[in-house]
Amino acid sequence: MTFSPRLRALHTLVLLAFALALPLLELLERSAESLRARSFDGLDLALIAGAVVWAIPGALVVAKWGLERALPRPARGIHLSAVALLIAIIALQIIRDADAGETPGWVAVPGALAVGWIGVRVYARAQFVPLLLGLLSLALAILPLQFLLSAPVRRILAPPAATAYENPGTPAEVPVVFVVFDGLALTALVDEAGTIDAARFPHFAALAEDADFFDNATTVASDRAYALAALVTGRYPDWERPPTADEYPQNLFTLLGSHFAFNVVEPFTTLCPDALCGGIGISRSERLAWLAPILPGLALRVILPDDWADRIAAAAAAHRALNTNEEGAAPRWRQTQREHAYDANWLASSFLDRLVDRKGPALHFLHLALPDAPFHYLPSGLEYRPTPIHPDARMVPNARVDLEWAETQALQRQLLQMVYADTLLGRMRTQLEDEGLYDRALWIVTASRGSSLRPRTSRTELDDNLDNAHDLLWVPLWVKLPGQRRGHASSRNVESIDVLPTLLQVLDVRAPEPVDGTSLLSEPPAARSEKIVTLPARGDDPLQRARTSIPPRLPENPRTVGRISHLFGREGGVGALYTVGTYRALLGQDVSGARADHDSAYRVRLGDASAYQAVDRGTGFVPAHVTGAIEDHEALGPGPVDLAVAVNGSIRAVTRSFQDADGVTRFTAMVPEAAFDTGANRVEIFLILKRKTGVALVQTSLNP
Repeated sequence: MTFSPRLRALHTLVLLAFALALPLLELLERSAESLRARSFDGLDLALIAGAVVWAIPGALVVAKWGLERALPRPARGIHLSAVALLIAIIALQIIRDADAGETPGWVAVPGALAVGWIGVRVYARAQFVPLLLGLLSLALAILPLQFLLSAPVRRILAPPAATAYENPGTPAEVPVVFVVFDGLALTALVDEAGTIDAARFPHFAALAEDADFFDNATTVASDRAYALAALVTGRYPDWERPPTADEYPQNLFTLLGSHFAFNVVEPFTTLCPDALCGGIGISRSERLAWLAPILPGLALRVILPDDWADRIAAAAAAHRALNTNEEGAAPRWRQTQREHAYDANWLASSFLDRLVDRKGPALHFLHLALPDAPFHYLPSGLEYRPTPIHPDARMVPNARVDLEWAETQALQRQLLQMVYADTLLGRMRTQLEDEGLYDRALWIVTASRGSSLRPRTSRTELDDNLDNAHDLLWVPLWVKLPGQRRGHASSRNVESIDVLPTLLQVLDVRAPEPVDGTSLLSEPPAARSEKIVTLPARGDDPLQRARTSIPPRLPENPRTVGRISHLFGREGGVGALYTVGTYRALLGQDVSGARADHDSAYRVRLGDASAYQAVDRGTGFVPAHVTGAIEDHEALGPGPVDLAVAVNGSIRAVTRSFQDADGVTRFTAMVPEAAFDTGANRVEIFLILKRKTGVALVQTSLNP
């Protein structure tokens, strides 16, 4: 059967609609919340739908028509080949949808090509095909409408109002300072007596002297964004509603927006409406310019089998970019915050620059991904360059890793970053006192979630048996009321949903709609016999979550508290965090007598060796994370070896080697930043060997 050029073009457009446009629009529909987080509006989505259904397929049809005109003799073969390929792509998607992508590509693709071959033979011979494709051409009009009228997209086309509430009456003219950390586990802050370890965290301990300290407070979600939503809405999370101002129009920001000046640094959600926190908007052309480059990768993602698409960098990167709320178009101030989401120094500086007396009611809100991973801060706030963590011996069978030592070092770096959170808190207090705000302010300090510090447990996800719940769910909470001078410790059953009602009561602000939490100022305390936490479901749908209850009280002497005491002790404050390892007694020892007079048989290559020759704290960086590789590790025999790291002639760290997945023997060690002088420094590595007479240090030679 011969088709005219117009029919060939129409048939190709229809097949492209089902092979490319339909699955691509379905993917964008599933990612509508991500697009909304980037401030895409209804006109943006209409333009996208038109491009996907009409413009891009139309350009492909024009290119095919040009090829047929240039090669008239094989024109029919070119058309039939295109039809066969498009039918095969449609068949491939049907196969993938039928078994949820379980069929491997090497099976699915040949099967789809066979269907394409059969389909094109039917297309070329059957009389009903032109009529069928003519009817299916209605899809060219239906698909954009179906996309724009779908429930997720409708929420973008007609979002609920998310502006400041007009509160009746006049709220109390109280400056509010609300600081939210991430990964700040209560079990890492307290000692065996349940009090803040003042030697290690002096500013948190000082706040507990002035503020009410709730040592039985828990988060209601382990996910950062939803845990924050609970704090600022007073509601248990609804996992089918993303943490945006559109979905939660009643929240801390909208309730205070009509009367309070705002200093808000919150890079992870859009709970604060753009009108209050967004700053200058970004243009439509910039939003669409962000999406255009990733469309080819998204097309590969929907066309290819899942296992093939995962191996193609462009497809994987496009899918990741579409579903990562920390990138993309958004109002400029909010976008700038997102670009610095894990730069605690930048975020804290931006916040402190605006933490001034506004001569009226003001909300100063700071949310930091600190002391959560990635770990790269020293207690002073200077940074070091972390290397990839030790390989997990349970996942890399051929790697030789002392897992206990690897997890001890991870805990060490986590605690050092936790001390930096304490340092930042001290800076905030100094700023408040300098501005005359400390006594007058309502100061709330808490964490959206804790962090698991126990070996062999997930840091951010609850174990099935809740084995790491004590670290992940129990978070510190301090509330300093205006004029409060003496703190009290309370063990009442507190959940993060209780923070907003407390704040509203202090400010004399009424929430139009009820909340789930209860003010911490209410007496008697709310009768709550259990605690609630929402957990991720283990199924395929990430929006499915389950609520479960946990014990109403943190057990006495949680295991993490004892582990920290065992590894680092409770004496020596922050400095004790560096005195860890089997051979810690060597710390501070002069190594002049241990240096070899000849080249050592053992060679070590230091990581980033040039950094030790030009130390400058003014850059914000100190090479305190000493890393390296032992080049002739075969001579050392099986298993890890103990090492000492000397800086400028004195041992400042002891560590143990590990073998990475490639079989290279490596080591890492944290060295106190005070060990380094400005300018050039001498770093040396010694093997620690057991002798009958004691311990011997064997110097290694360093390769550049």
